[in-house]
Amino acid sequence: MIWLLVLAFACGALSAPTAVPDIAATFKQAFDSLDIDGSGNADLSEFLKAFDKFDTDGDGKITLAEYVAGTNGPKNVAEALFKNADADHDGFILRTDVKNVIPQFDTDGDGKVSFAEFVARYKQIFAAMRPNPPVGK
Repeated sequence: MIWLLVLAFACGALSAPTAVPDIAATFKQAFDSLDIDGSGNADLSEFLKAFDKFDTDGDGKITLAEYVAGTNGPKNVAEALFKNADADHDGFILRTDVKNVIPQFDTDGDGKVSFAEFVARYKQIFAAMRPNPPVGK
């Protein structure tokens, strides 16, 4: 399943903080970078444009190196997110796979991703990335 991390790790908006981040503002910044037309929803064309920002060599796929460079965030976080997005573990995410992103976020089935859907999905992604606490603690 391609989370494309979603591209909106997006355009560097969720980069390494220099201070304690305002998580709401961080998510809003990430979503706004994806919502190019400012409609309050991100559609397939906007996800594709975000993809193209990461695909620096224009070959229709994002490699781990392109993703890490494009996020401007902590390398270990970017690598973990990329690994989750690279469902077949072949080392890249295809542009043609972007259409699979929308259903991962679009909980109301309208073909677009709202800010609320975006935040809800990212909370799930980050929760899944956290290591499980030791049993009994």
